[in-house]
Amino acid sequence: MNSFLRALLLSMVLSLAVLGIVFLSPESQAPTVADVPRRDVVKLTVEVLEKNRGRRLEGSRIWVSRLTEGDRVGKQIYDSGSGKTTGLFEIELPPGAYKVRVSCRRYEGKSRSVTLPEDTPQRVVFELAPWNSISGRILTRSGSPISGARVMGLEELVSPDADLEDQISELMCPLYRTGTTVMEAVSAEDGSYQLAGLEFKTYAVRVVAAGYAPSEVDRVPVPSAEVDVVLVQGGSVTGLVRDASGFGVAAASVKAYLQLDSQNVFKVMLSIVWPPVDTAVSDSVGRFRFDTLGPGIYNFRIGAKGYQTSEERKITVSDGASLSFTLKPGLVLRGFVTGPDSEPVPGAKVRVYIVGVPADRKRDHVAPERDILETNEQGEFVFDTLAQGNYTVLCWDTGADYATLRRNYVQVRRGMAPLSLKLARGEKIRGRVLDRATMKPIAGALISTYDVGFIDVDLRKEAVSKEDGSFFLRGLAMPPRPLRIRVDAADYATGRRRVKVQKNQESEEVFQLAPTGVVAGRVIDLNGKPVAGARVTASDTREFSGIESSFSTDLTGHDGSFSLSGVHAGKSHWIRVKKCQYVGSQSAVFQLEPFQRIDIGAITVEGLP
Repeated sequence: MNSFLRALLLSMVLSLAVLGIVFLSPESQAPTVADVPRRDVVKLTVEVLEKNRGRRLEGSRIWVSRLTEGDRVGKQIYDSGSGKTTGLFEIELPPGAYKVRVSCRRYEGKSRSVTLPEDTPQRVVFELAPWNSISGRILTRSGSPISGARVMGLEELVSPDADLEDQISELMCPLYRTGTTVMEAVSAEDGSYQLAGLEFKTYAVRVVAAGYAPSEVDRVPVPSAEVDVVLVQGGSVTGLVRDASGFGVAAASVKAYLQLDSQNVFKVMLSIVWPPVDTAVSDSVGRFRFDTLGPGIYNFRIGAKGYQTSEERKITVSDGASLSFTLKPGLVLRGFVTGPDSEPVPGAKVRVYIVGVPADRKRDHVAPERDILETNEQGEFVFDTLAQGNYTVLCWDTGADYATLRRNYVQVRRGMAPLSLKLARGEKIRGRVLDRATMKPIAGALISTYDVGFIDVDLRKEAVSKEDGSFFLRGLAMPPRPLRIRVDAADYATGRRRVKVQKNQESEEVFQLAPTGVVAGRVIDLNGKPVAGARVTASDTREFSGIESSFSTDLTGHDGSFSLSGVHAGKSHWIRVKKCQYVGSQSAVFQLEPFQRIDIGAITVEGLP
């Protein structure tokens, strides 16, 4: 990738990050369901079994996240926790599209997309085979073991064997990540650790331990053994958080991030969404202490209620260093949210984004945190940590048919009057989703759109089609341009259409989706042994243009197997295979009929000399 393209991509990502699309979420406490309205919920049952034996896997853990456009993962809303679980989980969620991820110690990890229609409970069964893990030891420079170290597995953006096409395709993935750790372990007395239950992807292994400098090993494939991490001796770092008058600020959060010195755009993007190395909280007089920061360069984010969030960048830290941070008083943005008849709207969400970025902050390797509040019974909200400037204010109510309100260039300053946000009833689109070939209804299709210009799962309007294929998309704002409507359904190609919403008029739309098929197979080496973690991609040549198109990707499992769903029906298909340390390969050309499932057998790849 040339320097111009790298700079362009980095600029685009950081600009989006400043708007608040990229954000960090706190680690969830298990079991937790977050930000889920209690009306119109559907039961999702998840069962985790051992492959070939059928017994439930006790101690398994599941995470549920909202899905954004396509199959990208958005905000995590459920975490079962890592305690004593039975392998059977029952969760109540509103209708919509979700990604369910499961893991269990000594077993492979898996994930699957699930769509919940209205009034139709869903059951998902995962069968896990032993086992996908990264293991090794945490050691000092002299080779002595370090026990009690916190070891985290952080998912990489792209695998080492990804070409430029794959890298650009996955470039937007971090915009929808939550920044949480994929898997975590604690090193034993002999320094050994194991990150179990991982999917076949590439990870960075981060290690944090008291009395040592943090360290990371990147581009670690699954499975991997003997991934030893050596830590450099560190010490304690203390500090004080003060206000502008010099008094200590209690309960201030001090987050420490590693300063990344890299021109690799993908590393920079990942550093933005990954969590801090550690977090300290100041005591009653503003003092804080880190025991996990060794010598190095760090970025810090400091925040406290009633104060502006401060970011201190490229701070050189040495053993025994004493840090001092000063917080400015936060400006207050107070307001009220009302409905069409001026009635208070309790429980409405209000979010603010500052407009514009100071020049000295454009290369920050720290993700901006978003400010979001919920109104009280009187419809009131109060932000008290803002800096002076112009903000975009968004307001919506997930449990009603109000249109999302977007207010641009709200100037926050001292002594400003309360802000009045009046929600209007949204517009509606009603219609049906049909099979293009048979014209039969498609149930469980997800119809979605972003109607206020922000691609954020919290702001997406969505509906799920019923048994007769009907759907009702409501609460839509009136954008200046036609809305981009997307329709996703299992075993069908994604449908897209631009629809002009008419004021006070219910639009009628019919979507016809083309059925797809499934292609399965295996990847083996010249000795007939399975190749795990290979990237397989379904491609075809479009008849009208002769241009190759790629539309479905998967990674092979521990036995070299793969299954590609959503493959378009057609005559000129083939499977491309790429794997680090192997020569790229592809299958013979094959034909796929609608709803057909075929097994193309084994694809052989040759190892590099």
